[in-house]
Amino acid sequence: MTKTLSTEDAGAEHTEVMGPELGAIYDALRLEVAWLHLRWKEYVELYGRNQSRIELLNKVSPDFFQYVEHSFWNETLLHISRLTDPARSVNKKENLSVQRLPALLSDEKLRTKVTELINDSIVASAFCRDWRNRRLAHHDLELVTENGARPLAAADRRAVSDVLAVLANILNTIEAHMLNSKTEFAPSQAQGSSLELLYVLRDGLRFRELQLKRSKKNFLDPDFLDGPEL
Repeated sequence: MTKTLSTEDAGAEHTEVMGPELGAIYDALRLEVAWLHLRWKEYVELYGRNQSRIELLNKVSPDFFQYVEHSFWNETLLHISRLTDPARSVNKKENLSVQRLPALLSDEKLRTKVTELINDSIVASAFCRDWRNRRLAHHDLELVTENGARPLAAADRRAVSDVLAVLANILNTIEAHMLNSKTEFAPSQAQGSSLELLYVLRDGLRFRELQLKRSKKNFLDPDFLDGPEL
């Protein structure tokens, strides 16, 4: 059963049913995974649907949108790394991570299932940590100088989507067991989304082309006041 609750109401329900410690950790992870899915959807809309969208971005501002692409990609890998890191760092710093969940689950069968899924997420996200450790959070000297360095782990959109699916499954396994419900992490199209941006960019290019046409030929276009055709 899928329920629609506000963020506050969902958090209160999780705390009431799961208890204050598990409820707080679960809800914090749920919000992080939801945000990760939302940001990834925007990335895919811009860069992962078809070549015509890439060509549109390149016509408008290739350098800027390449920077945006790299920022989306790097932050996504960092975010996944954080969520799948150990519950406690070497310096004994406590982390918000899915690895914190099993110790909070009293049901042995549920704990075993969640642990298996977490292990899957750690394996599936290994490429994110390699990128984080040798390129994003640190700059591996051998990698930069190409001095016999091991190449970065293979990474693509499919690999990221697979990790996101496992993270969602971890949380929904707990929610299904304890609340008989699940969270729909695949976001719907939001207002002000990257898809709307693409339409604005396309229409802006059409309008600019119309202006150039009028300027070069020095004539009044009867459709000018109505704007470009959609």
